[in-house]
Amino acid sequence: MTLEIERLEPGARLSQAVIAGDWIFLAGQVAPDPSRPVADQTRQVLAEVDRLLATAGSSRSRIVSVTIYLADMADFAAMNSVWDAWVPQDAKPARATVEAKLATPAYRVEMIPMGILPPDLSQYDGPRLRRDYHIPEDAFVIASVGFIIEDK
Repeated sequence: MTLEIERLEPGARLSQAVIAGDWIFLAGQVAPDPSRPVADQTRQVLAEVDRLLATAGSSRSRIVSVTIYLADMADFAAMNSVWDAWVPQDAKPARATVEAKLATPAYRVEMIPMGILPPDLSQYDGPRLRRDYHIPEDAFVIASVGFIIEDK
């Protein structure tokens, strides 16, 4: 099995998004202005998620899983109040939220979403991948944290 891989906004250490086949993997997203309270940081993070998904040709309704890291679980309710207003009520992804020490103390929230491309990209003007790969019916495929493993 061969998947086309496209890296969006590559930097010195990572790409902000990677498209592998129909999957979209986003790097951990933090607030551009970490001086704000957790609710504001959450809004900033979700705006970045929206922007990156749009760049990839997708949207928040196509997110399948999100891992959320909070610097302090005391911020859980404030983060959730913003999340609940943002997430599509008919397309809630699987989600885990954990407390973690983030890259700098100013960061209060970081999110790592994974999503899929919509089935029809004919109206999309952004980067395009070949989508003619084939996964054999007898393949066992696991997608997690940016890689795909095939076991026959």
